[in-house]
Amino acid sequence: MLAIHRFLLRYGMAGLPSDAHARAHHWERQLNWPLFLVLFLAVPAFYIEALEPSPELLRIGSLFILAIALAFAGHLAVMLSLCDDRREYLHRNWMHVLIVLGSSVNLLAVGRPDSILGWVVRIVWQGTAFLRLLGFLTVFLRPGSLGAVLLLAAMTLAGAGLGFYWLEPTVHSYGEGIWLAFTSAATVGYGDFVPTTLTSRVFAVFIVLLGYAVISLVTASIAALFIGEEEKELRREMHHDIKALRLEIAELREQVREAQRKE
Repeated sequence: MLAIHRFLLRYGMAGLPSDAHARAHHWERQLNWPLFLVLFLAVPAFYIEALEPSPELLRIGSLFILAIALAFAGHLAVMLSLCDDRREYLHRNWMHVLIVLGSSVNLLAVGRPDSILGWVVRIVWQGTAFLRLLGFLTVFLRPGSLGAVLLLAAMTLAGAGLGFYWLEPTVHSYGEGIWLAFTSAATVGYGDFVPTTLTSRVFAVFIVLLGYAVISLVTASIAALFIGEEEKELRREMHHDIKALRLEIAELREQVREAQRKE
């Protein structure tokens, strides 16, 4: 837990301090999930531009980026209005400011694939969004939440399969995309399907990194499930032993009183 807190604080994703108002904590919990889901739009927005699509698709990609910018800007506005120390909140959550600024700059680079600076901005912005997604995962999905972790793993696999079906020309069905997504995330690499284009290889890099995180969470959640059952059994045994010890102490006290009365 301490390591997670240090990670979030170092990269500007620490949220509210523990002594903030209960109302602020309530709204942060309510708004973080929509923010997490909106941030996934960064993936199709990036690849819409990478495939050099029609002007209509470029407009859709721009709308995705705009939605992310507005969502994070709105989140910042709400949380700053609820915080007593706004400077402290910005210090703890500078990543959100960076995403808003990066999204705004990224909008100016849409439709300019020949600009090296534009691609650098896109890649940096995509990496920032990916890092923020990992930050959300550390908050939402602790080792004990097995159901939520399995749901996230299924959603990640489904989305990654769709991405490979869209980006990789050697994948001819959604099932093959799912299989390539699984072998990439699990890093088994059977070789029957491999990314062959630059866009699908970049996508595979993100899937491998995300796969490490999700598979680690699944493994930790399953282990925590068994450890939790053992801890419950240990608590029951300790409760039984404490109850027996109290009875023995009561009997000893009664024997001492009897001995004192006889004297």
